[in-house]
Amino acid sequence: MKFAIPATIVALASAVQAVEQLPAGTIKNLVTFGDSYTDIVSVGDGGTAWPVYAAGYAHAQLFPFAKSGATCSNNITSRPFPSVFESQLPAYFSETKNGTLKLDAEETLYTLWIGTNDVGANALLTGSDNASIVDVVECTINWVKV
Repeated sequence: MKFAIPATIVALASAVQAVEQLPAGTIKNLVTFGDSYTDIVSVGDGGTAWPVYAAGYAHAQLFPFAKSGATCSNNITSRPFPSVFESQLPAYFSETKNGTLKLDAEETLYTLWIGTNDVGANALLTGSDNASIVDVVECTINWVKV
């Protein structure tokens, strides 16, 4: 466990370095999925949500799909909120299929911030669901595959 924080710092530093090496203007679109940490409508502290800040900083167009209270999948952690797999991804694919959302993959950054509702109170940590941490991690990996 003592290596978790240094490993996270190294991973973040590597990601920042990789993005810094991209020519300016390479990322033109930011598509976000997730829970309240990424929701731009229900900002808990009343400040600016990170996707709004990041899109503005990068001069990218923001396409937000994240919703407060979401889990990766309500089939794993049942909650009365729009999950990534049962709500957010279908909304995204509906918009791409009907042509209202046309994004060049080479110019688009996709993000997922999930886990707080999957493993927090009334979920894995309190034993309220039969899901495991492996199920939640697998769900987030499957998001990448979609």
